[in-house]
Amino acid sequence: MSLYKINISLHAIVLLGCIAPLGNIWGPLLIQTDDLALKRNKTFIIRFQILLSIFLMILGFSLWLIQTYGLVNGKAIKAEVSKIGVSLNFLLLFVYPIINVVIISLKKSPTLLCYPKIGC
Repeated sequence: MSLYKINISLHAIVLLGCIAPLGNIWGPLLIQTDDLALKRNKTFIIRFQILLSIFLMILGFSLWLIQTYGLVNGKAIKAEVSKIGVSLNFLLLFVYPIINVVIISLKKSPTLLCYPKIGC
């Protein structure tokens, strides 16, 4: 398989996070490659996805606490608070990997880094 196709599959497999719990982290681990640039890219993807998952878990727990506190105290909290978490989750776990695949497909570059360089 060419480096270009491996890179596209590396970014596309992050979509497992929408289906399986923490699939966005263990999905890229399934792809094996000997290319140094793709290994670096894979490392950046995994680091970003770990930080993203931790952030979204903390956000979801915080929003759950806000809703629970409102229910216990008899205060009606609008549903928009929960919609923020769901929207962020959808955008970062579903839309962002699709945008990365489209960018890589248009540029035809096997080593394009679309994720932030975390821990360089």
